[in-house]
Amino acid sequence: YDVVAQIWALAQAPGQIRAGALPYRPGEVTAIPADVQRTRLLTGWTAQVSLRQGLVRTLRALCPAAWSGEGEGAAEMSADVSTEFPKEVEDVG
Repeated sequence: YDVVAQIWALAQAPGQIRAGALPYRPGEVTAIPADVQRTRLLTGWTAQVSLRQGLVRTLRALCPAAWSGEGEGAAEMSADVSTEFPKEVEDVG
């Protein structure tokens, strides 16, 4: 729910998040727990970008008008996260 709430806030989406408003379908995954510490211990991998930075980058890629000063709330969203990233992080995927 936290990730959805962050996306909702960053995108300045109207309405409300209504988690659980519809019943789950048979076989649908209801939760995907993640343990950052366990992942780091088992693989040695550490995220180079925070969740919030990753979400902002995704929204910028999917909704460029909102991040270019053309959409509603563009100034607020653009100022929300620094765009200063190391070159090697910027080149990732």
